[in-house]
Amino acid sequence: MIRPIQLTVLALAFVLAILVPGVAAAYPPVGQDDLPASGLPAATATTATPTLPYAYTVQPGDTLWDIAAAHGLSLAALLKANIAMDPALLQPGQTIFVPAAPALVPRKPPVPTPAVAARPPTAPAALPSALAAWPGELLALMNAQRVAAGLPALVWSPELDRAAQAHADDCAQRNWISHVGSDGAVLRTRLARIGYAAAWAGENSANAQTVQQTFTMWWDEPPGADPHRRNILQPQYREAGIGVAAGGWGYYFIADFGSR
Repeated sequence: MIRPIQLTVLALAFVLAILVPGVAAAYPPVGQDDLPASGLPAATATTATPTLPYAYTVQPGDTLWDIAAAHGLSLAALLKANIAMDPALLQPGQTIFVPAAPALVPRKPPVPTPAVAARPPTAPAALPSALAAWPGELLALMNAQRVAAGLPALVWSPELDRAAQAHADDCAQRNWISHVGSDGAVLRTRLARIGYAAAWAGENSANAQTVQQTFTMWWDEPPGADPHRRNILQPQYREAGIGVAAGGWGYYFIADFGSR
């Protein structure tokens, strides 16, 4: 009577290596010392630990774009992790959540400039008189979209105009656009300086060559990453002011929105 052959794991591996040469090449021999008590190779855990959002404290001079870029994220991904945040009101000391490993956010040191309150009431000399109509043209483009959406048109505000122009001058002097002034002043601080007590406030900014280019940049933002478009269509806003200042490339456009 023929007795069945009992093969151990090592014996089976040896037989296969002889009969099927490809097996030996694909599966190198397993030594006895490599086997656990069960006779099978031990499993190795390779599950990666997911990166959890961490709390980042906004510093003076930070922008959402800079924070996202420093962490290897898109602006849309950063905004998705902070749905309740108004990007136009980013302030130093504010906490936001970053879905990435901590990273150093590069920033430029503030450049001293004259006090914002010292701005003259007229447009800066660097802005050609032929472009004096630009603020009104930009407001008209924004109001056309508000009316089309069933919202009231924004009313021109002299106070918001002074704040927007002062900030445009500030950006032009440092040749760097930001929602934070060179002295660290955020929007509500700048509005308080000119006596505008805002219940609601927001700000759009752009470095562009023309009024139409500026409006297109704000209006054609993709859904989910459209803070400028949402400012234009914000129903709580009732007034606006616009500043324009010549920079090293093109012009700095600042639109300040508010209601009291």
